Amino acid sequence: MEPEMKEGAEGSGRTLEEARQNAAAALGLSVDECDFEILEERAGGLFSRAKFVVRAVPKAVEKGEAQPAQEEAPTESEPITATEEDGERARALVEEMLAQAGFEVEVTVESLTGKYVNLKLQGPDEELIQQKKGAVLDAIQFLGNALYSHGRQESARLTVDVGAYRSKRQQVLEKLARDIAALVIEKQEEAVLDPLPAHERRIIHNALKDMEGVETYSEGEEPQRYVVIAPKS
Repeated sequence: MEPEMKEGAEGSGRTLEEARQNAAAALGLSVDECDFEILEERAGGLFSRAKFVVRAVPKAVEKGEAQPAQEEAPTESEPITATEEDGERARALVEEMLAQAGFEVEVTVESLTGKYVNLKLQGPDEELIQQKKGAVLDAIQFLGNALYSHGRQESARLTVDVGAYRSKRQQVLEKLARDIAALVIEKQEEAVLDPLPAHERRIIHNALKDMEGVETYSEGEEPQRYVVIAPKS
């Protein structure tokens, strides 16, 4: 008698982890509940996707072992709106965080927009914070949000800028988006951008939302989530 084949499902993605997650999701399971076999692995570029294809099968469950309970769907809540109190709390938190890290900058609340507290940094270390293509600035924003939201189910979000870096970066990304979109229309092939943080992916989407002949969408899992610019008839 031939051995019984386990029920399985295939999944693909730009990264191995994304392919594993997609295959597991097709079975209604988590990655930890599956075993995987790599079926395909291919490198990619701007006009050719990196691709991984895997097959997932459920892990064997020992007799008497309990299956994990299904999580209940979260209930909808009222949208968050940042207040002046949020702004002052965020300003003080980020200023203290940067002082402890040795940065000489002053933190001010530039504006409140929706759920966002927009902070501005000024001082002798402005150029230092803008180095590495904004990686230091992004790290400050990430840590600020992590500290600000710690212990809260929902809270306002922080954006942090210095020396108008984000507005300059926005202009660069918008031009990049338009240039690549023009190539997508010409070649009629989709383009896959490098992974970007969420706020920069939004810039790409907004820059092209009214452009005829292309559409955009995001794929992948953080921090490797990326934008695809595709031809649209």
